[in-house]
Amino acid sequence: KKIATEALVAALAILFALSAARLSHWRNGVALFEENARLTGGDAFSERNLASAYIAAGEFSKAREHLEKSLAKEPMHPHSNHYMGTLLYNEKRYAEAIAYNLKALEVSPDLLDAHYNIALCAVEFGNKAFALEHLGQAVKKDPAFWESLLFYGQILREEGRYGEAKEALEKAARVAPWSVQVAAELKMAEDGLAREGAR
Repeated sequence: KKIATEALVAALAILFALSAARLSHWRNGVALFEENARLTGGDAFSERNLASAYIAAGEFSKAREHLEKSLAKEPMHPHSNHYMGTLLYNEKRYAEAIAYNLKALEVSPDLLDAHYNIALCAVEFGNKAFALEHLGQAVKKDPAFWESLLFYGQILREEGRYGEAKEALEKAARVAPWSVQVAAELKMAEDGLAREGAR
């Protein structure tokens, strides 16, 4: 009986030690996905998840390193391409960012964040028509994507297309009534319309 008890205690101690070691990997997202990448031998999925965790942690150079590994194994994966496009946008490498996001949309045309990222880059190039095209596709696919509605309305207002801007921004305000930025843009579009009416 004593031997059985000692064996049970020893087994529990081993289980506790293994559990403690495993739980240490759960201390944050990066540690968890680092361990997962180690266990899987760095497959595309685990490298992509690790890159995403590094992006969330603000460690962009490490994120890029793991995205490159993921893309080497799955070059057309939409999320890997979109994440790379996002990193490149942050580096002000807009043409490359657009190329990666377009590749993401080839495989996943409903990846709305890729449309949004392309619009951000297009505005930096001064190509507002291209930005409006992609924002229009995003809001058509998801009318509740209020950030795209806001950006769409802002560009239209800057182009002096106040009526269209007001329409888009009113939709954004219905989805996100708490947004101070939406309210401010809507007011500017309404003011623009009023000025046109006073001429």
